[in-house]
Amino acid sequence: FGSYFQIALKIFLIGLGILLVYLMYKIIKKETEDNDILFILLLSVLWLFPEVSGNNLEKVLSMLFLFFAFYLLYYSKIKFNWFYSGLLLSLSFFSSIQVMIFIIVMLGYHPFRSKAISISLKGKKSISLRPKKFIVLLKIIGIMLLIFLVLRYIYPNILSYTLFAHSIDPLYGFFEAAKHMLPSAFTDS
Repeated sequence: FGSYFQIALKIFLIGLGILLVYLMYKIIKKETEDNDILFILLLSVLWLFPEVSGNNLEKVLSMLFLFFAFYLLYYSKIKFNWFYSGLLLSLSFFSSIQVMIFIIVMLGYHPFRSKAISISLKGKKSISLRPKKFIVLLKIIGIMLLIFLVLRYIYPNILSYTLFAHSIDPLYGFFEAAKHMLPSAFTDS
């Protein structure tokens, strides 16, 4: 049974890797308006191959959630895209703490992309702030905090698991740590 599970996991990871490459293609095509397949493949090999070629499901899922959140936030025209983006960013964070830096960069870039902060360096140099444009960013952060509080209520040890389990041993995944997330009344330890 173990070898069949490993084969199925590998096929699943390769499928997720293909989905990630497709998302990267969509994002790069929208940003550059170019079909630079070679650049996308190079980026995929350098960034995704180490994770997809291993057996670390949490890392691949975390990257998939992150890319979906990025795509929804910046390019999607669906209603409540901020809600889905915040939900996926939370899933990404709780799947792997290492993705937090990408989340910070992505949310830090949002005020500039949405023109909440405009910097003009031509002629008269100025910085303009539009507080109403920050609402989407605050909603996303609010969704992430709400999900954290709900998980903290359900699983009191979720913060220590998220912060320490991933950073101490990268092979210590969700399934191995599931018993540590539960309240002590439900475990024998």
